Amino acid sequence: MTAVTAARSTCPDAITAFRKLLSPRGDQDPFPLYTTLRELAPVLANPPFLPGGVVLSRHQDCSAALRNRALHPISGGISSCSSDERSAAAELTSQWLLTQHGPRHAYLRGLVAGHFGRDRCNGLRRFVEDLADGYLEGLAEAARAHRSVDLVEALLLPFPLSIIGHIIGIPDAAAQSLAWAGRSASEAVEQLKSPAQLRRIDGAAADLGQFFTDALRRRPVGSRNDLLSSFARQPGSDNAAEEQELVSNLSFVFTAGFDSSTSLLGTAVRALLEHPRQAAMLREGSVAPRIAVAELLRYDPPVHMTMRAAHEPTCVGGEDVPAGGLVWLLLGSANRDPELVDRPDQLDITRTPVPNLSFSAGPHFCVGAHLAMMEAEVLLPRLLRRFPEMALAGRPRYRSPGTALRGIDHLPVVLRPAT
Repeated sequence: MTAVTAARSTCPDAITAFRKLLSPRGDQDPFPLYTTLRELAPVLANPPFLPGGVVLSRHQDCSAALRNRALHPISGGISSCSSDERSAAAELTSQWLLTQHGPRHAYLRGLVAGHFGRDRCNGLRRFVEDLADGYLEGLAEAARAHRSVDLVEALLLPFPLSIIGHIIGIPDAAAQSLAWAGRSASEAVEQLKSPAQLRRIDGAAADLGQFFTDALRRRPVGSRNDLLSSFARQPGSDNAAEEQELVSNLSFVFTAGFDSSTSLLGTAVRALLEHPRQAAMLREGSVAPRIAVAELLRYDPPVHMTMRAAHEPTCVGGEDVPAGGLVWLLLGSANRDPELVDRPDQLDITRTPVPNLSFSAGPHFCVGAHLAMMEAEVLLPRLLRRFPEMALAGRPRYRSPGTALRGIDHLPVVLRPAT
């Protein structure tokens, strides 16, 4: 046993830090815990509550694991936390693109990817710009009255909902009404869930499944150039099993298509409010929005943690992992690895973008990455220009309970218009 391996297995402070990260109510500032893990046990092997498992916190190790073909994604853990493996949530999430691998993953990704490519997203830019301007105009009355508003409820949630609804091909009113279901269903990726959370996820999955089943059956084949019409054209869409898979992935695209963007926008706005000089640079145009958004993503990404299971024996971070062994990847930690970037805990929107893991890597690189970036590039400068004196009006409330997903559920601000 090498000295490094011994340190991995006998470091109580590292084990305590990881336990805190997995607490039912996610820490609003997990970054000191990430630092502890990177410094004391960057490859934490065989912690007492994860026998045969490995916890990775460095960028190099997490990046390699995401590209390791012996490591497969696992389900959100619905079946392992629920007594009913036939629950609506288990049936819906077991076929999500996120949980597939190999040929099935490639097939499903191919169905979706064409609607989220760079060229397709660039073609949507004018629509997104007009949408952003409309939402910001709607906030003008609150700004004139200096009234506090929840920016998540008023802007950061409905804005990406309108966009993903447009791409899928459902009415905006329907997309907005499904917000709670999508936000709740996304919690299926959390590995530790309370009984109340499981009930909420199951109810959300049932509503999403019913809505997209009805929408798919009603859509005439070849009627429009949207995702729903594309799915309706698939051979076997009238077969029960094939239909279930299509419905499952419509729900996944809907959920991931707005939830991650809402989280990105919320943490980005908070970071900019806490760094007014950098907000001014983005507002005045001295920093390209693309560069600024890339740094904001690195600084605090929407997904902080994911998990893989070894399909066969493999080596991860220098540790042997047996078939069936679990690998935890701390993406939020990897993005702040000092071996990746200088001054990792400092926000610097002028920094040259680095290859961070905010959108994952390898076969499961986020299919909606271009769309999420474009939404933030369009909205954030406009928001700062329209309300240059915007300020926090209370303490933001992070989504909870949760450890894998990081976002803000409530962001009270006072909007002050430009004079």
